[in-house]
Amino acid sequence: MCGHVLTVDCGHGSLDVIVVNSNLGGGLDLYASAWEQATGNAPPGETKCSVQLSGSNPIQGEGPRCYYAPDSEMDNAWFRMVGVFNVGARMVTGATLNGVAGAFNGVQPYFAFQGGPIGGDGQVVFSFNDGSTFATLLRDCVREQAKQMWS
Repeated sequence: MCGHVLTVDCGHGSLDVIVVNSNLGGGLDLYASAWEQATGNAPPGETKCSVQLSGSNPIQGEGPRCYYAPDSEMDNAWFRMVGVFNVGARMVTGATLNGVAGAFNGVQPYFAFQGGPIGGDGQVVFSFNDGSTFATLLRDCVREQAKQMWS
């Protein structure tokens, strides 16, 4: 769910939030500013909310965008880690680089590719749960060095 937009309603109006990491134990953890807005400044703790997957894109722009994982090696000819954002309500089910499947750890929205040499002309193809795909060249993936955390 990383990188997806969820619409959360805890009885104080709906709020769109961006998933920044996966809570493998279940539930939804909100940053303080989102918690206060969603719950009407309720004390910290647990509350019941409705949560729906939104079709909104988390980053300005139309259509999918390939990104390098922040802090990952970007010019290593033997290892690359990339993901895709702005996929609307679709779920990414897999990714290949030059036809070789990437490893996905389930916690972060990035796929790791090992082997090589891996050049910038390599084609990355992301597959989605609706059967569609998005293909791009590795050199066109966004190289963002800083992590952005939303709250």
